[in-house]
Amino acid sequence: MENPALRSTSEAGVIGKFMAMKLLPNRATIPRTLLRIAIACCVAFMLLIAAAMMVFPGGTMQNHAEAHYRFFQNPFSDLGRTHAFDGRSNTVCMTLFIAAMIAGALGVAVFFVAFARLARSSKLARLFSSLGALLGISAALGFLGVACTPWDLYMHTHIQFVFLAFRSLLVATVFDLLAVLVDGTLSRRLIGPFATFICLLIAYIILLTAGVSGGPGSDAVLQATGQKAIVFSAILMVLVQSAQLCRQQLATDH
Repeated sequence: MENPALRSTSEAGVIGKFMAMKLLPNRATIPRTLLRIAIACCVAFMLLIAAAMMVFPGGTMQNHAEAHYRFFQNPFSDLGRTHAFDGRSNTVCMTLFIAAMIAGALGVAVFFVAFARLARSSKLARLFSSLGALLGISAALGFLGVACTPWDLYMHTHIQFVFLAFRSLLVATVFDLLAVLVDGTLSRRLIGPFATFICLLIAYIILLTAGVSGGPGSDAVLQATGQKAIVFSAILMVLVQSAQLCRQQLATDH
């Protein structure tokens, strides 16, 4: 005769396994889920930044009387000021900017972590992708620092976070490119976007360094335009690479 206690234990074990299968994510699908989160964060960043530009009170460093946000004159950091150049409150715009930067930072961090979970075919690939993930998280922390330090109040700290974000992002992307080159399972199509973004990022860091050396008002149009080009390129890179990796995962599963 079957022991009721043993039967109860067995049934509990079966129920536990069933609940684990239903509630816990499949390890194989975790990278794809992370990549989809990264894509969603990038889309959110674009929408929030566009909204922030629309509600910005106006003014540039050169002309405080400008009525609206000037795409080629106002840098992104103007959106995060506590007050516009003419003294008006910038609370609504600043809130949208902070939300956008949080979304962008999360997208960057999640992308590099997801990539590290996919580049695992060799010890070297794992090393490069893991370093890339660490530097990607460092870049994300830099972007969060940018969001939390309005440059009209904390200019020096704000600039330091800018450099942390972009320099970390550069090294992280280099490591991920190296991981693709030594990994035998990842698509070769990932090489082009990574390499292109690295070149653009190097050019921007040189431009940024020259601009800071020349003072906050030097080459304002070039600085503002270059900043937007590299930020939008970063978002595009994450979107394109995430989509490619998702497609590769789907093809592998089928």
